Amino acid sequence: MHESSPYLLQHAHNPVDWRPWSEEAWDIRAVYFFFMRRTYNQLEGRVKEHPVHASSI
Repeated sequence: MHESSPYLLQHAHNPVDWRPWSEEAWDIRAVYFFFMRRTYNQLEGRVKEHPVHASSI
């Protein structure tokens, strides 16, 4: 590991993909945001087409 951040070093073996702030981190964030927004919009459309009625809960 080539990080100097105490926080990143402390959590280096956690299952979360921690990254230092960099241009690469911002590029990856943009890709994740695009797919999350796309998925949300698709799910939102399905909920509007097939709403869950209170009687079925």
